[in-house]
Amino acid sequence: MADATVAPAAGWRRFIPTKIPKIPRPSRGMVIFGSIVGTYALLIYRDRHLTAEVRRELRGEAEYLASQPQDPRERVRKVAVFLQRPAPDESIRATREYFRKYIKPVLDAAAVDYDLVEAFEPGVIARHTCGTLVKKQAYLAWTADDALRAHVLTTAADDVKFKFRMHDYDGYVAVGRKPFEEVLVGYDSALRQINEERDAEHAAKLAEYHRARTAAESSWFAASPPLPPTRETRLALPPVAYLPVDWMTGMRTWPFRIYRWFNDWERIRDAGRATLAIARRGPVREMDPADLELGVDEWSVHRAAVDNGVAEGAADEPVLVPEYEEMWPAPKPKENPAEKAAAEMAAASAAAAAAAAAGPAPTVADLFAVPGALRDVTQQIDTPTTPEFAAEALEPAVPELSDAERKAQEKAEKEAEKQKKEEEAKAKEELAKRKAQLWRQYFVPKRVHVPAVLAAHVEIYDTAKSRAMVPLAPVEVSDEESFVQG
Repeated sequence: MADATVAPAAGWRRFIPTKIPKIPRPSRGMVIFGSIVGTYALLIYRDRHLTAEVRRELRGEAEYLASQPQDPRERVRKVAVFLQRPAPDESIRATREYFRKYIKPVLDAAAVDYDLVEAFEPGVIARHTCGTLVKKQAYLAWTADDALRAHVLTTAADDVKFKFRMHDYDGYVAVGRKPFEEVLVGYDSALRQINEERDAEHAAKLAEYHRARTAAESSWFAASPPLPPTRETRLALPPVAYLPVDWMTGMRTWPFRIYRWFNDWERIRDAGRATLAIARRGPVREMDPADLELGVDEWSVHRAAVDNGVAEGAADEPVLVPEYEEMWPAPKPKENPAEKAAAEMAAASAAAAAAAAAGPAPTVADLFAVPGALRDVTQQIDTPTTPEFAAEALEPAVPELSDAERKAQEKAEKEAEKQKKEEEAKAKEELAKRKAQLWRQYFVPKRVHVPAVLAAHVEIYDTAKSRAMVPLAPVEVSDEESFVQG
């Protein structure tokens, strides 16, 4: 009997395995490894998917704001964004990266211009806020008939520049608790300075009014008395915005940082909606005393408070102390064209008044008319002058030193120079230590006392309400002059 043999399959059937191999059971280590890698990959994929959705919603809302029609005579909205290092022992790079990732994309998509002010020293933000606010009120008070404005601005293009300069910033954005404190301090200083300047100006106008009225009443002619002057009461007060910086470090915060790593879309959503509130000019509300405590619970300032012995809340100390000004002096102010023009006009007026009071210059005939004047001039001419080198005493000759004395003198000079360098290095080290100590004290949250800000009813962006706003909602853009108080 012939052996029964199976003929090989022909065609595509030969690629089908006749016996399915047995799959080995995964080991315990492979199960743990696959679970960890799979969970990590799924969490990263989820975060990226939600981040893309949030960015798409924010971009749609920002592009809707940017596409709104605008009067060609008006300028683009402009805000000032203040950044500072998140902690005394950290670099400003962390805050800069936070702004670049969470705030800047929304401002760019909404066509909002901004000035980025990075403060590397205490007091920079307060000075910048105070200076721009005072300048804003000065430009607001100018009129077309102002002689100083006519001296500085001479062409039609300058009138456009005047319009742009008068509305410098439409809002102040503080990224972090410490910039927020300095913005409020600068705001309060500016309001007090504006009131003092306006009181002095009104007092001068009132005195001039009384003099003109007295002259009109004592005159023989029936002249109408002048109208009493009015004090300038308008104030251009841009709203203030506070954006928190959730910066953390240390081993105790690693659970929060891991959660934040896998849920970065929440920070993008919250920071983006708060920035959209700035771009859409709302929602805003009047600032109340509770708003002065915003950001006290930030991790960076809370850690600085604990390190300096402040257990809870904020320290009842001034935000800026005079020692900060001594350690970090303010730069010299730049030359203002308006002030330069005013100084030139005042100097010209003073020179003309002095020339009119002095009378004409004396001539040779006047010299001969005065008895004894010609004799005094002749004696002065005939008196021989002594050369300057003749009056000077001759320097004593320096005795020559021996080799041993010269070497001893050189050694003493080297020792003195070495001691001087050591003293300079020690003083520099002590100064650096004192600056580091002041930085640590500066980052302790302070209770801000700004009565002028609260009395002026300055507005603040309601970022907590803006986070709950539904994206892509129709927005009613308010007028640019809404923050100007009558």
